Amino acid sequence: MNTRKILVLVVFLFAGIFSKNVFSQEKMISGGLKVGWTYSYFANYIDYDEFSKFQHGITAGGFFMFKPSQNFYASIECLYTQQGANNIEPTAIYLNNSPALTNLTNLDIRMHTLEVPILLRPRVELMRGIGIYAIAGASFVYNLQTDARLVRKNTLGNGISYSESYDNVTSKLKSYEIAPQFGVGFNLDELLFLSLEVKYKLGVQDLNNSTIGNDFSNNVILVTLGIGI
Repeated sequence: MNTRKILVLVVFLFAGIFSKNVFSQEKMISGGLKVGWTYSYFANYIDYDEFSKFQHGITAGGFFMFKPSQNFYASIECLYTQQGANNIEPTAIYLNNSPALTNLTNLDIRMHTLEVPILLRPRVELMRGIGIYAIAGASFVYNLQTDARLVRKNTLGNGISYSESYDNVTSKLKSYEIAPQFGVGFNLDELLFLSLEVKYKLGVQDLNNSTIGNDFSNNVILVTLGIGI
């Protein structure tokens, strides 16, 4: 997807160029790059367990960190993030009489998003330059593009085959989302800033952009590695 490639390039250039220019003498402000893995699903609270299955994805981008003290950080990040769900209930996206549902056996949804988390990180130093911290804040998410992967079962005589196709369903989901995000992290902050974080983005908004069909939210586990520049 050209939009995704351009976005990732812009984010990395943004982080690489500006982070080198925002260091103060006391390193109160720093920046760097972040890359990681996502584990997401759609939740419907009427049929919570059967509505969808987990999906893997990636996340990458840059961050700025403000450190007023050694034990308290605040940050803003700009990330390209893949999120969505596998084996989702088809009527969450399509009408019951839609031709898209003909012989359908599986529906996967992949969202390509631009995410801007604003987070606070109270920190406990374990030893010089090594600490653990809590993470809490909000994430502002913009839906760049959403693709549906449709798998159909085809029967010809005594033979059975499966085929797949793709559909752009961006308009069927809301274009933005604001969600709480929280987690824990571990970092090295002596000669070089390194961090390992596990965060959870709790979907609190209905993403269904239609007046019919199921309401659903998007929940995401993020595991990321950050490095200062």
